[in-house]
Amino acid sequence: MCAAYFDIQRLLEGAETVPVAMRSQVELLGPLDPRQDTSLLPKGAEFNAPLWLTEAMAKLKLFTVNVPDCLGEKQVTTMEVEPRSFKPEMKYSLNYFNTLYRMCQVFGAKHEASRDRIKKALRSAAKQRLQGQNKDNKNLCGAERLLVKSRQEMQELFACFQVCLLQ
Repeated sequence: MCAAYFDIQRLLEGAETVPVAMRSQVELLGPLDPRQDTSLLPKGAEFNAPLWLTEAMAKLKLFTVNVPDCLGEKQVTTMEVEPRSFKPEMKYSLNYFNTLYRMCQVFGAKHEASRDRIKKALRSAAKQRLQGQNKDNKNLCGAERLLVKSRQEMQELFACFQVCLLQ
């Protein structure tokens, strides 16, 4: 669960969770909710589900995805006003912003207004952070540029791998 923002390592591992509520009763999914004693997951049960599962189940309309704390009012305002101060220790991570964007795609109908604002803020923050990184890269030595490039390639490869797993 995220207090201020999602943990990068957990996102890269595909282990970050998203708050959801069940729209209908489903057999065999009980273990997803630690409060359930049976294999039955009742309608209305609220728990945190892995993002990869949330995307699949939202398409089947089994879950309603709620806005997590890390995409709350304060964080979105920070992204809109000062995108480079949103999670400052992370220079730029395409995978991080893509994951948050994917999460917005599956928010429930009651979060539709928030979803559009968050998606716009994420696009803007990612773009400005990338522009800032490119400026910073001009001051790097050759070894540092190589490290940044290999990290970007690794993130792109991981994103491709995640897409392949979901298909």
